[in-house]
Amino acid sequence: MQLNEKILKFANALNLQIVECNGRAGLKYYKVLTGYCLIEIGRIDIDCSYEQFLENIAVGAVHEVDRLGHIYDDME
Repeated sequence: MQLNEKILKFANALNLQIVECNGRAGLKYYKVLTGYCLIEIGRIDIDCSYEQFLENIAVGAVHEVDRLGHIYDDME
């Protein structure tokens, strides 16, 4: 089974990396990483819909921005 074509096009347009992984129970999933820094912004199942993908990476990106904001505040 291959990921949804819309997911692949969206990831390509934003230079996101999608890396195939195997979980503890041998279940396949994908990590979604930023193209430049390879920061993980989400994980998706192989049968993930386009809408689930967008929601997942949006939540991951918001959490990452929040985390980096806290690091910045601590450095000041």
